[in-house]
Amino acid sequence: MLKRFLILSMSCLLTLPLQASWNWAEEEKSGHESTYIAIRGGLSGMIIESIDNKVGMTQSTYDYNSIDDTYSYLYPGGTATNTLLTFDYGKLDAIKPEQRLGSFFSIAFGTRLKESNWRAELAWDHFSNMRFSSDELLSGQQTPPEDSNLIVGLSVSTAYNAKLTSDVMLAMIYYDFQKSSYIQNGSIVPFIGAGVGYAINESRMELNDRNGETTSIVGLDAFCTKWSGAPGLSICESYMSEGIVQRSMAAALTTGFTYHSTERSKIEAGIKGVYIGSIDYGASSSTSDRILLSIPTNMLWSTFLGYRYTF
Repeated sequence: MLKRFLILSMSCLLTLPLQASWNWAEEEKSGHESTYIAIRGGLSGMIIESIDNKVGMTQSTYDYNSIDDTYSYLYPGGTATNTLLTFDYGKLDAIKPEQRLGSFFSIAFGTRLKESNWRAELAWDHFSNMRFSSDELLSGQQTPPEDSNLIVGLSVSTAYNAKLTSDVMLAMIYYDFQKSSYIQNGSIVPFIGAGVGYAINESRMELNDRNGETTSIVGLDAFCTKWSGAPGLSICESYMSEGIVQRSMAAALTTGFTYHSTERSKIEAGIKGVYIGSIDYGASSSTSDRILLSIPTNMLWSTFLGYRYTF
């Protein structure tokens, strides 16, 4: 993932500078350098390649009708009318969800390294409300232990809406494709940057299960917020999600352009990718959580516009 992002970034930087019209002259030094503050904002999202099922070895009971070769979920406390089959949620595949864009905000303090092409920067990036959702939680095929000749297609039709918010502190280094001492007002200069840092991530997962298929998952009933049904047949339709806080190391790549409107004021436009590692999702309270899904490789991205003021 990081390799593909780096190749794309370098391709853009090698071709676009040839098309730019820069207004600068080597014999004139304008002093576009020194310490600065930058504020950036835009859209954000996630790149999700795969999702792991973390339900575990919980068994869910189905009532199998051998006459018409159908099966139906048996609610807790219900009575089987035909052969009783058990299936393992932990072996089903997680459904790849639909994604929705979030927002991006960043504030940074930086400095030019003398009159070179290099800038160093400390940044706080806030990625918020990045969402993904699905009408199904899990799906797949299984052979129940009660009948080794039977292959049954299963799905857990529990709708969920997951959200991720990340605060990332980064130490960045930038390379501008023109030395600061030669940059004139009106110049457009491309840049590329990379950095490492630390991320604080909060995941939330809203579960809505009108069929009660998740009721038998061990440890999940403690988070139920809505029970329904008769005594002994109760099912949970929704679960609380107060957020699961996870911390990780982070790595970032960025590329874009800077428009030098004056010696002190600059306008930026670019893209940024941040790798934050694995993130878990599930039901949660202020004291505990029950993980259901995990995304092993998380790449956050943003497109941004920014304003940079040099002191």
